[in-house]
Amino acid sequence: MDLSRRALFRGRVKSDSASEIAIRMPWMLSNEAFTDQCTRCEKCIEACPEQVIEKGDGGFPSVNFELGQCTFCGDCVDVCPEPIFKDKEESPWNLKAVIAAGQSNHMAVSFDGVCMAHQGVVCQSCKDVCDVRAISMAYKTATPVPEISIDSCTGCGACVSVCPTSAIQMSEKESVTVLTQNESEQQESSKPKGVDSNYAFS
Repeated sequence: MDLSRRALFRGRVKSDSASEIAIRMPWMLSNEAFTDQCTRCEKCIEACPEQVIEKGDGGFPSVNFELGQCTFCGDCVDVCPEPIFKDKEESPWNLKAVIAAGQSNHMAVSFDGVCMAHQGVVCQSCKDVCDVRAISMAYKTATPVPEISIDSCTGCGACVSVCPTSAIQMSEKESVTVLTQNESEQQESSKPKGVDSNYAFS
């Protein structure tokens, strides 16, 4: 495993334009409001019980799922003195987990590793750690492969750090929807019968 490439993607999310965007805390109003009003006081970093918030680029806090999962406790919101968060009754964010099942240069999301199950090695680490049961094992081949229910995934990131090949990354729901409905359908129509898709969705 290329550890330098893995470090490059730590705490990052891919947008539709494939540019890297730091993952901010849940319930953030917008990235623009955050960068304009965040004073980089580090109170959210100190308040996070899971210790998944760290100082990122420019000293701004960001979420690093390689360190663990977000439990949506809301402590980062409560401790922040600036008006950069929305009401905690609303959805925390649009992040969803995506599993890399193969390589593709034209996909909007790129990854450091490839899912072990899609390489014929039995592994269900992501499924075992998912509390909301958003990940299931599909018996499409001799080796069961994980599939993520986008509707059920909360974006907590618990599956990211346990993946032995760093094949799981977080993506905005809009990007995932595009990949699922457009790219995957194009691949399904053009690939030979019986060949798995490059990315695992449900």
